[in-house]
This record gives sequence, structure tokens and C-alpha cells, in this order.
Amino acid sequence: MTNQLDKIHLLLETMKQYAAVPIPKQADLIKQLTFMMGAIYTNTNNKADRISYYANISSICQTNHIDYVNAVLIPAGNLIAKTTLSDVTQQQAFIDQWVSDYQEVASITKKKQH
Repeated sequence: MTNQLDKIHLLLETMKQYAAVPIPKQADLIKQLTFMMGAIYTNTNNKADRISYYANISSICQTNHIDYVNAVLIPAGNLIAKTTLSDVTQQQAFIDQWVSDYQEVASITKKKQH
């Protein structure tokens, strides 16, 4: 997990310079954020352990005018559901719960910035 966390911190630092990245490469960074959310999910034990990471991601998204819920959160939930669950009904239930659990991070982030 330590190696994984190092990669996550590096990507978070990279995202701070998101606006300076050429537009064609920005989509790659957003995709990496999606994969990062999945990696955090699989390498942490509970929601409380994930919140600070996801708040960081949400904050970076907000700063860079990236739609956290639709561009990062939902694709990450889809990715996790499809790689961990075979039943479509379970996948949809997971995604619904995932969005419910972690979209609140975006509202917390917005409150801190106002």
C-alpha cells in the first residue's frame, strides 16, 4: 500500500498543475484520478480512511473546474463494481451506494472554500 500511496500523492501533486497540462492530456489525468479512487478503495479498510483522499481529489476537481461526481466519482464506482462484482443488480446497488457515500465529499469541499 505504501507504494500505492506514493503514486497517489504524486498524482495529486501533478493535478495541482492541471491547468498547465495540454488539453489532450487533461483527459488522461482525469482517467488517472478515476483509477486512483479505485486504488484507494481497494487499499483502505473503511469509509473514514478514504474520506481525506477523496476530499483531496474533490478539491482538486473543484479548483480545476472538473465535474467531480460525473467525471471522476461515477466512473470510479463503475470501474470498482465491474471488477469486483459479477451480478449487474449488485453492481448497480454498489454504484448507487458509492455515489451516495462519496458525493458528500464534494459538498464538504465546497463549504470549506466559501
